[in-house]
Amino acid sequence: MDQSETMDHADSVSPLEASELPSLPTRVLNVFFSPGELMAGLKDKPAWAGALVVGAILTVLSAILLPAEIFEAAMRQSILERGGPAPDNLETMARFIRIGGMVGGGVFWFVMSAAMAGLLTLIFSFFLGDRGSYKQYLAVLAHAFLISAVGTLAVLPLRIAAQDASMLLSVGTLMPFLEDGYPMRVLRLLDLFGLWAWAVVGIGVAVMEPKRTVGSAIVIVMFIPVTMALVFGIFGG
Repeated sequence: MDQSETMDHADSVSPLEASELPSLPTRVLNVFFSPGELMAGLKDKPAWAGALVVGAILTVLSAILLPAEIFEAAMRQSILERGGPAPDNLETMARFIRIGGMVGGGVFWFVMSAAMAGLLTLIFSFFLGDRGSYKQYLAVLAHAFLISAVGTLAVLPLRIAAQDASMLLSVGTLMPFLEDGYPMRVLRLLDLFGLWAWAVVGIGVAVMEPKRTVGSAIVIVMFIPVTMALVFGIFGG
């Protein structure tokens, strides 16, 4: 191949085409229906900001749509269980807690994603020698966690019906025959949408390191939510 043919071949595949990434709405759909294809695109162009903003908006929206009465009822029950009288300004307190939850939920979404990306970088890049970068893992998490954000909205009707702001569609939900106790508390903390999201994170981790199988990546990644459930289950969930 002479020099002119080499130049023609190079021109036939532009850098833009090689690194082109679908639009944000398309990526939101792909995280549910084509996660492998999405992660392959993020490997070359690890965009994360848009997905993080969408996740934060969905989280805040789920708090906005949750009626204030649910917060008030939860506070009243907690106070009565501790043997104290409910204060006269309970409704006002519940309103402020609800507003704080909206703002805090959005902020926590960014902080959590950044922290979890750091943890993935520590586990896979530092300890296991994978070639994924912090930015790539942040892009993976920002998109995969959209499943959890959408799941929060999906469970909202159940939370309203049960008058329980913290209700999850979890592994424990599928095992109502188990008695209350530590094992059941742990299972109730294993949110099904969250586990789905972490499985997609595992797919992304495997894409960033071709030598790593999807199965091994998912198994390692799943230690994160399981460990969190084991720890928080000790304190009542």
